[in-house]
Amino acid sequence: MRALLGMERRDLEWIDYLKRVQGIRNLKPSASFDPSFELVSLVRKGIPVAFRSQAWKYLSKSDLHRKKYPSDYFRRLCLRIDTELNAQVRKVITKDAERSGESTPKDTESLIRVLSVYALHNPHIGYCQGMNFVASCVLVYCNEEDAFFILISLIDKEILPRNTYSPSMI
Repeated sequence: MRALLGMERRDLEWIDYLKRVQGIRNLKPSASFDPSFELVSLVRKGIPVAFRSQAWKYLSKSDLHRKKYPSDYFRRLCLRIDTELNAQVRKVITKDAERSGESTPKDTESLIRVLSVYALHNPHIGYCQGMNFVASCVLVYCNEEDAFFILISLIDKEILPRNTYSPSMI
């Protein structure tokens, strides 16, 4: 019961904050985002499920990074998976995706597609073990295309520590 009250309080704090910043799109007021102490505190308490997909897009700046690519970039990469993705990479992605504990074959297919498209997008990194867990968490709340651009933000734009995923990763 106490945890439920905490979640309700947290959710109300988020609603109040979003009203004050005039909506979720204003979580980061500019391209040079430096979060306020209040926003950092709210994120550390947890983002309510209802806001998670949108908040992740804006907090990761994936919405800004996405604008640097053609609007059909994700779709075009999807079309290249069968012909251009290295067979060994595809095998490792499939094996890891099946171990991720995704609940349905559709969930596993989505995860495989997002990881495969990322491998094509960034051939220098390609796919590294562990990406499946990050991508599967994002896919719980986001569609495939949004998850892909959030991965770009996390890995390419170094939200995660440099070389978290790299060909030389131990």
